Amino acid sequence: MPIRHATLMAIMLSFFVISPASSEQIGDVGYYRVAHVADDDMLMVRAKPSAAADQIGSFGPHSKPIEVFETQNGWAKVSINGRTGWVSMAHLAPFAPRKIERLGLPQGLQCLGTEPFWNADFSEGEMTLSGVETASGGTMAIKSSRTAKGRNWPLHILLDDGKSSVLVTPKSCSDGMSDAHYGWRATFMLHKAKGVDVLSGCCHVRPESE
Repeated sequence: MPIRHATLMAIMLSFFVISPASSEQIGDVGYYRVAHVADDDMLMVRAKPSAAADQIGSFGPHSKPIEVFETQNGWAKVSINGRTGWVSMAHLAPFAPRKIERLGLPQGLQCLGTEPFWNADFSEGEMTLSGVETASGGTMAIKSSRTAKGRNWPLHILLDDGKSSVLVTPKSCSDGMSDAHYGWRATFMLHKAKGVDVLSGCCHVRPESE
């Protein structure tokens, strides 16, 4: 291919993938997939928006979804392994996360908290909680979910004991212990044999690799 044609194609491709409006946007976060990376290669995550910056992690060539919190001069701010870093937008393409149909939440959404350390995972019909005791045990069926009339968020989830609930909102969140960014926040009210635990945490959509 003549150099002038290759250059033109690269410019057009870069214009397509760096446009924030092209992403699947939920709240403060845009969702993308890794693109234009060979099967035997990785997408490097840099400490700063520069190819010369230190590498702090990597995404596989088919990872998705990647949560993007900000774009800057062709770079995208992401979180990986509890740290915030940057990847080149030239290697991202818009991606719409698959949804948990009953809840409207992205598949792979995980909420985490500290003091004590806990995490919660959602699926089509249940929530699995680790690190915190409840009267119903670690896995609780989802009884119902609803939002305020005419709004998509926040989402109120009622659990199987009829008392415990979760309020989920797509809003930026910090865990207070790292520089990682999260695109979701959640408040849990969990009824126990004696009393109620109220937990606040941040949530993210875990990327998959195929």
